Amino acid sequence: MPIADDSVIQVTFRGSYAGQRIMMVRHYTNFGVFPAGTIQANLQEVIDDVAAAGTLNIETSYRAALPPEYQLEEIRAQLIKPTRSAYTLQALAAAPGTWATSALTGNRSAVITLRTPDAGRDQVSNMHIGPSPDDSSVDGVLTVAYDTALSALASKLVTTFTMANGVVVLAPIIYHRAAGTKSVVNGFHINPYARVERRRTVGLGE
Repeated sequence: MPIADDSVIQVTFRGSYAGQRIMMVRHYTNFGVFPAGTIQANLQEVIDDVAAAGTLNIETSYRAALPPEYQLEEIRAQLIKPTRSAYTLQALAAAPGTWATSALTGNRSAVITLRTPDAGRDQVSNMHIGPSPDDSSVDGVLTVAYDTALSALASKLVTTFTMANGVVVLAPIIYHRAAGTKSVVNGFHINPYARVERRRTVGLGE
């Protein structure tokens, strides 16, 4: 049985840097029933659409904001609502970050804030993109070049698009787990300052 209308689908880009697991997680809702296939087959369709050769192609923009030391290892998709399914994954053999210069530390990131049309703290979602390349900021402020790369990624993250099957429309959302509700994302803001990811700082607390 295919994925029903108005479901919630979680998409996860899973990679690593210096042995650290780094993920970017997004949620989507679908307008329209998938035309055929099983839930697992439909989830593979979603992965195909966000991967490098897909209709939306988030993968290329994501890797463009990351240094070559980062390796994107797989893209996962999972049905979250109305029922939670097993995830489907697509392994990537060689998909490093494509920013031209290195990141010598894994604890620096940049923040994309996704927004809905409504007000409230639960109507924004912060995406920490990293590790940031060493030349992505100067004196703590993001460079124009890196801001441009993040904006290209953010534009993909807020895009509502028709899937390759020509029937289903996927819309990016903020999923409110406790209430089981969702809000469609339609805008973004790039934080102009570099951020430090304290949980990735080696020796923190010693």
